[in-house]
Amino acid sequence: MKKIITFLFFLLCFEYGFAGHIAGGEMYYKYLGPGSAPNSGKYEITLRLFRECHPLGTAAPLPTDVFIGIFRNTLPASLVTTVDVRQSSFQVISLQKALSCIINPPEVCYQVSTYSFTQELADDSLGYTFAYQTCCRSNSILNVQYFSIPGGQGAGEGATYTCQIPGT
Repeated sequence: MKKIITFLFFLLCFEYGFAGHIAGGEMYYKYLGPGSAPNSGKYEITLRLFRECHPLGTAAPLPTDVFIGIFRNTLPASLVTTVDVRQSSFQVISLQKALSCIINPPEVCYQVSTYSFTQELADDSLGYTFAYQTCCRSNSILNVQYFSIPGGQGAGEGATYTCQIPGT
């Protein structure tokens, strides 16, 4: 009996934790004009990541820095460079007042981190793809199938955000 009570005590002391946090995101670019080098263009690339204000379970904060890969659109794609981008802005978006017509409205609140940088690229007939990849989707997203990565520690769902600059 003592062993069962001790086992139950230890079982209750440990809570299964998730490290989910990303609820969504987007990546886009803006053409700024010709670059300083001949046959080049200057672009502003922006990544926005969304995190729920009050996520379920344990949640990691939004990153202060992200690494964005720049790839030439060859087959297979070839990595041009990786850029370390610092968070340029942070805001909280809440839609509680907009839902006043609903009885017991759900909380709609997101923390939004924005990461922007300027990149000069040589003109290329195939163009470029910018990509950011992360693990750990929000635990409250119900339409994402959770699966284990062989040799990993828990679920392996993640997200990749991309934007593509078309070729010349």
